[in-house]
Amino acid sequence: MKVFVTGANGLVGQNLIRLLIEEGKFDVHASGKGPSRIAYKKKYACTYHNLDLANHKKVQQLIEHLEPAVIIHLGCISQPNDCESDKTNCWKINVGGTRALVRAAQKVRSYFMYISTD
Repeated sequence: MKVFVTGANGLVGQNLIRLLIEEGKFDVHASGKGPSRIAYKKKYACTYHNLDLANHKKVQQLIEHLEPAVIIHLGCISQPNDCESDKTNCWKINVGGTRALVRAAQKVRSYFMYISTD
């Protein structure tokens, strides 16, 4: 089963990816902004995609290309100071990025899970 995880560079994302890989039943794809910071020793068992959630067109294109069975959305700007200093970008990522993922999930009939640590 193909699983797509956003927020792969964060604490929750890294631990979730490790668990999915260790389970051995999943084709794991993950995304984060910038290069992969996945610290897990078997990170090669996961395909990483550099993806800016503010680029809604790229988000939708990637999901339509991958057609994952499950999308687990963890990606966001979580620091309140960053959100306050750049409200437009915060909205594009936290609201618009989530909306783009949900729309793409509907299009390819993916199960969608949203999890937040904040």
